[in-house]
Amino acid sequence: MRNTRFLYLLAAALTLAATAAGASQPVTVSRHGNLATIRNGLVRVDYDLSNGNYSVADQRKGGLRVGGAYSRWGDEASTKPGLHRACESRNVPDALGTGKILTISCTPTGGPTYVLDLILYRGSGRLVLGC
Repeated sequence: MRNTRFLYLLAAALTLAATAAGASQPVTVSRHGNLATIRNGLVRVDYDLSNGNYSVADQRKGGLRVGGAYSRWGDEASTKPGLHRACESRNVPDALGTGKILTISCTPTGGPTYVLDLILYRGSGRLVLGC
């Protein structure tokens, strides 16, 4: 419960204002080597699967808004050496709109899989994080 409240606060803090130029662009997900990216015309999130860090950039004005971010699950962190990190994406239609989810999974050898969902919506500067 405590982690859920933190994620909602973090998502609210990462909300970027929408503009007409960005509103028309769909959400896309791509992967180039170890870099998984989810973006729309307003926000871009780059997740480095080699080290477990991610960054959030403002597509309108350019510039990094969050850098070197990572996930924690209790005593575990997405930056822990030896984790197997993978990603997948899917479409999401929900109460907030239509968009995509980039799901990052981090699995230690012989341990449980930890998941981070990065969700962007078409025409919205809102980034929603879930685990």
